[in-house]
Amino acid sequence: LAYAEYSAGDLALSATAASAAPTVIVTAGAYTFDGSTDALIVFSAPAVQASVATAVTFLLYEDGVDIGRLGRITNATAATVEFPVYYTRKMTPASGSRTYSIRAYRDVANWTLKNGAGGTDTFFPAYIRVTNAE
Repeated sequence: LAYAEYSAGDLALSATAASAAPTVIVTAGAYTFDGSTDALIVFSAPAVQASVATAVTFLLYEDGVDIGRLGRITNATAATVEFPVYYTRKMTPASGSRTYSIRAYRDVANWTLKNGAGGTDTFFPAYIRVTNAE
């Protein structure tokens, strides 16, 4: 139904609150739903990285509005850590054209979304995919 990638290289997740313009990671193209078909929204990224004790929260947006947290990752130590990211959400969108995006904000310090264009020893892109869930 809709698919988009972010492959421009490392992205700083620097927004500090859900209400303070979270960092836009990737936005899927618009799709017109019938109001009764379930959709499966998938977000994946090769890794997020932090080097201090902090947390990052991933949000699902519909038509520019925050509709909820997909998940949260916490680094409880001061060591550098990397975590893969994979979230899914099954839902029945209301009838009409809908656009979905993934955004994020951090607590104490920036996280880095690790991604790339693929290739020898290079991360693949982060992506959002919207499909029929049936």
